[in-house]
Amino acid sequence: MSDGLSFLTNPRYTLPYLAVTFGSAFAHIWALELLGHAVGLPELTLAQATLMTGVLSLAFVLPNAPGFFGAIQLALYAGLAVYVAPDKVVAEGAVLVFLFYISYLGLIVALGAAALGLEYFAAPERNQPRAT
Repeated sequence: MSDGLSFLTNPRYTLPYLAVTFGSAFAHIWALELLGHAVGLPELTLAQATLMTGVLSLAFVLPNAPGFFGAIQLALYAGLAVYVAPDKVVAEGAVLVFLFYISYLGLIVALGAAALGLEYFAAPERNQPRAT
């Protein structure tokens, strides 16, 4: 693993890597806040969405079932329960958790389909059988 991270010693690669990492983390946090507002949780702030993302990150560390089914839902409910009233967690919060998980699965399937398409259609000569 240390060999794989050796590029971080070069500022030419470190700065763009950190910029993209922080940019994607902020985009995820902001999207979670916007989703909260869209489902009827206007009290969800950027700081609270940050905490929810942190709790969600802990869920990805734990070993779980395929697709992290259960871990994602539990982590989002736990993050919501810190700041949101229980009656809203089981109503609007349930919608947030459902939409988050569906969009998560949809993104994974779309990225897999895109990778498959690039593999088989961008370089078709690599996919031809070799003549022996």
